[in-house]
Amino acid sequence: MYKSPRGLEYIEKKNIGKTPPKKLDQGGGSRLGPATGFLLIAFGIIIDLIEIFLDLIIIGIVLNWFIGIFTLLTFYVVLKWNNISMWEARTGARIMISLISMIFGEVVTAGLFPGWFGFALLVVLFERAREIPVVGKAMSAAYKTASAIK
Repeated sequence: MYKSPRGLEYIEKKNIGKTPPKKLDQGGGSRLGPATGFLLIAFGIIIDLIEIFLDLIIIGIVLNWFIGIFTLLTFYVVLKWNNISMWEARTGARIMISLISMIFGEVVTAGLFPGWFGFALLVVLFERAREIPVVGKAMSAAYKTASAIK
């Protein structure tokens, strides 16, 4: 029991009801579950279909920029919730390269290229590749070799 400056008694509550900190991912299995991967791909398909439809009725030239920004933020939040960072050295570089190529494809083809579907599919495939021991080891060895060359 402690006394406040006004003379009221209170019990100091530290770390009550707080969850313990998450452990850092040590590699190995995928951080995306099957349902989350399916929803990411389905969301990418739906966004691409909406963008194509809006391009066909001419108003997509203006609205697709807003849809693209909303979709990018949505993907960013979902990936962060699943402990996937675009800034990591190993998986983040692959995700950023696929994002940049998706944005390039969307801009060049005026939204007719299914870029969000491709981005979601690549993110899910990159994360699923971590589950396969041979692919995961090969990716790790390639990263170590590339970093040793620098």
